[in-house]
Amino acid sequence: MLRPLIGETLRLQLEFGDKLGSVFLEPGELEMIMMNLAVNAKDAIGLKGTLRIRVFVEDGLAESDRPASVVFEIEDDGGGMSEEVRRRIFEPFFTTKEVGHGTGLGLSAVYGVMKRAGGEIEIEDGESGGTLCRFRLPQLPTEAESPVAVEDEPVPLAHGCRILLAEDQEPVRRFAADSLRLQGFKVVVASNGEDALQLVTEANQAFDLLVSDVIMPGVDGLELARRFAKSFPDVPILLMSGFVDRVFPDAKPEAQGIPFLRKPFTASELLESVQQALNQPA
Repeated sequence: MLRPLIGETLRLQLEFGDKLGSVFLEPGELEMIMMNLAVNAKDAIGLKGTLRIRVFVEDGLAESDRPASVVFEIEDDGGGMSEEVRRRIFEPFFTTKEVGHGTGLGLSAVYGVMKRAGGEIEIEDGESGGTLCRFRLPQLPTEAESPVAVEDEPVPLAHGCRILLAEDQEPVRRFAADSLRLQGFKVVVASNGEDALQLVTEANQAFDLLVSDVIMPGVDGLELARRFAKSFPDVPILLMSGFVDRVFPDAKPEAQGIPFLRKPFTASELLESVQQALNQPA
């Protein structure tokens, strides 16, 4: 999964400890975390360097009732970051990239998922002068059954439901698609509005739901939704964006009756919004 993201010119070192155990995190969420951190490390390194990922168990602290943790470390040998950047790195919409090359939502989504899972995340200088990102997740007792099972999951409407997902950010697209597929949805992905419209034209089977980001190059989500609705007026549409004020400058999306999911979101929030959109009266 990581090799295509970081390219062939960077070294990827993986070190795994023994008996790592289990943590309270969905596989799609872990993928999203690792992809976001790896892409940021790649940007910091440049064309040549090393990305090191370590996973090991850290014993608990009896005096503080802190349980054992599974620790993930992602370290690069890039130029490091300033104290100002480190302080703001998990703020929504904060990015050091040029306009059009980053939304500033990836690491804020990582932070939200970590907190929901009871984890901790920290950034510090790496041994090689780059940046070390470390996050800890409580290790579940070996006898504990998975706490993921919830009465209303999987989504009852997932059986045979076909979703068209349009999202230009690769980590978000992969996270959303994996989260939906894990619940039994059939997901067809498009990286922009033009590709989504082409898939609609070529599809041998009708879609049951369109899930689209709003801010995309070329045909944006609003234009895609308009053209999709013209061809399929009875098929529900769910829009998603972190730039609510830019998308709906005059009113909140809820007031306009538009199914809307705010970024960053968790897998549970995505599934809930999808179910609500599918339950809408035609």
